[in-house]
Amino acid sequence: MATNGSQFLAEPVAPPKINIPTSKETVQVRVINQEIGLAFSMPPDTFFSPATPGFTDLSMPIFAFVISHGDHHIMFDAGIRRYWQSLSPAVVGMLTKMAAFPPIEQDVLDILESDTSGLGIGLEDIEALIWSHHHFDHTGDPSRFPSSTKLVVGPELKEMLSAGYPANKDAMILDSDAAGREVASVDFSQGLQIGGFAAHDYFGDGSFYLLHAPGHTPGHMCALARTTYDEASGESTFVFLGADACHHPGVLRPNEYLPLPCSINPSPFPSQRATHTVCPGHTLQGLLVHKQPNKPVFELKEGPMFWDIILSQQTVRGMQKLDVNTRIFIILAHDKSLVGNMPMFPKTVNNWFEEGVGEETRWRFFQDCESVVLNKSS
Repeated sequence: MATNGSQFLAEPVAPPKINIPTSKETVQVRVINQEIGLAFSMPPDTFFSPATPGFTDLSMPIFAFVISHGDHHIMFDAGIRRYWQSLSPAVVGMLTKMAAFPPIEQDVLDILESDTSGLGIGLEDIEALIWSHHHFDHTGDPSRFPSSTKLVVGPELKEMLSAGYPANKDAMILDSDAAGREVASVDFSQGLQIGGFAAHDYFGDGSFYLLHAPGHTPGHMCALARTTYDEASGESTFVFLGADACHHPGVLRPNEYLPLPCSINPSPFPSQRATHTVCPGHTLQGLLVHKQPNKPVFELKEGPMFWDIILSQQTVRGMQKLDVNTRIFIILAHDKSLVGNMPMFPKTVNNWFEEGVGEETRWRFFQDCESVVLNKSS
């Protein structure tokens, strides 16, 4: 039942303060979608539970990001390299066991290099490649960058880079990834905290923060980019780059700060959107882990996808405190519900708030469960 006068099916809990430092400085954020992701799928219960009838195939886009700070450009993640057969034997062996693993016609760096929009950002202009973590679908091919491009990694990862393949025959990363270039490990010991995450002010002016978000892997990082600043109100908007902190928005939403709404308009289901149908929130409540409107659809599943499940759960809880803020737009690295619903490279995503992208897509992920919900309600 909806609480009296509420737009939600449960009364929201007020989230703690986020404490983002004030700044007028912004960065431009461009999202590159490596199209292979839509053909690259895995069983959903690899990543989260419970299993949902009708939702048996998790098709995953792969997002990488070009961050521009004036004339300075960096990348946050770089997708899968086109010639994945040149990865370490540990990774190649894993991928060859995936009978459905598709060929890669173009990787993220090819997309960047082949841009004809006049943007003029090439590999030689990228001053740093930031790895959210060391998995093959995020690292790209660092050897294609000039030696002037430094590699930036989480605090636990630099040591791992010193023992890549072939020096370490079981390694997932290559010695060549770091060869001949500066490798910088992010220092999170300066005491800056944003939303409970240890933070590093990358450019030193409050425009772009790296956040320590371990759990999926050691040293996993997210990022927070200030996308706009309004002089009149003093307010900013932000994009939160969630990387692999979780692999589906249903792990984040709904929650105690952002319960399930009484109705979702437009409906998250494509068949209903076509007829401008409003989706009642109570029809979705049965999908939730505990059948409660203030608990998520899914929970992280303990297993090989999460190096430390406790830290992973803490990271998700931290993200939920940010996600309720309507001026923060979370982009997970593999969020299919955003494909076709936000601007893609070479356009920027900076005007997401003014364009209503955050509100439009907040509950769109329920489309993965359309068949089971509509069959129950018919």
